Amino acid sequence: MEQLEQRLQQIEQRLASPARPDPADPSGNPPAGVVKSLTFRMDSQDDRLRIYWADGSSTDLPCTKEQGTWACG
Repeated sequence: MEQLEQRLQQIEQRLASPARPDPADPSGNPPAGVVKSLTFRMDSQDDRLRIYWADGSSTDLPCTKEQGTWACG
């Protein structure tokens, strides 16, 4: 019974913690694997570079225009 209660507490803690916006690991590294495609959005509210990974996940990198050049990351 104690093991069941402990497992329930672990699950509740996991559900209570905020979900990560992308599949990067806690240190911020992107998923290992092949890049499927890239999209670059500019002149919008959310200027970004989006990386689509072969495993179906995606990663967004915010972009800003610096001295006439776009910088993302």
